[in-house]
This record gives sequence, C-alpha cells and structure tokens, in this order.
Amino acid sequence: MGQTPTVDDGMAVVYDRVAGIDIGKKELAACVRTPAGGGRFASRTRTFSTVTAGLLELAAWLEAEQVQAVAMEATATY
Repeated sequence: MGQTPTVDDGMAVVYDRVAGIDIGKKELAACVRTPAGGGRFASRTRTFSTVTAGLLELAAWLEAEQVQAVAMEATATY
C-alpha cells in the first residue's frame, strides 16, 4: 500500500488494486479493479481453467496487476 487511501463514492478505499474470484468446478472468473487516474478505477474480467496451468496463469495475472487483496466466492462444495 504505502499510499494515502483515496475516496471513491464517499467511501475510503483501503486497497487500490483488488480482485474478486468466482470459483466454479471447471473454470473461474476473476475481475481485477485498479486505479485509472482522476480518482476513477478500471475493471477487467478474465476466465481461467481450474487445472494447474489455469491457476498459474491466474496467479501470474494477479501478480502482474499488482493486486493487493483478493476475495473469493464459491456456491458449491468440492
């Protein structure tokens, strides 16, 4: 982090670079939200396989985007 939190829609932003992941049995969808300048944010969504190669690709993407925090959601048991 290291930066003063910014304000987005009246709420303090604790992390500037975040991701959300919706986990399915065969694939997962991930959305990354990063600063876009002028107090705005950009969102990008990608889909990955849940096999090792897909998870490694996801990890590399999150690292390249310098994601600081991730929230995950799954609705089924595995």
